[in-house]
Amino acid sequence: MSLDGFAATRDFYLRPSRWLTVGLAGGYGLALISAWAVLPFQVAFVVSSLILVSAGLFLRNHWMSGRVTRLTHLERGEWSLTQAAGRQCVGRLMPGAFITRGLVILRFRCGLTSRHVIVLPDSLPWPLRRRLIVRVRFS
Repeated sequence: MSLDGFAATRDFYLRPSRWLTVGLAGGYGLALISAWAVLPFQVAFVVSSLILVSAGLFLRNHWMSGRVTRLTHLERGEWSLTQAAGRQCVGRLMPGAFITRGLVILRFRCGLTSRHVIVLPDSLPWPLRRRLIVRVRFS
């Protein structure tokens, strides 16, 4: 098999996922409520601070400047990741990608850091998501 039928689609433009935001905001909210309901004040304060820092990092990576807006397949295993701030890195697709019909989680190694790209149905239309899945499986 080859990628000839998919040769025209090398760029994948990703939108921010509302599903991911609503799910994780609900999860962070439940974690905060649970921390304050169960733990003593001093411990709940520390745990809440960690939860809020994690929520801030999520917001930066999935909605603000750190969000990956474009994936470009360069060659076998090599991808270009473009962030919302305009920064670009060439990453190698790491093994262990999680692929289902409704969820695609890709792991990339960009230099010394690793990036995760989460693609949900509202991030990329189904025909393009299907083409992305084929490119990932062949690369």
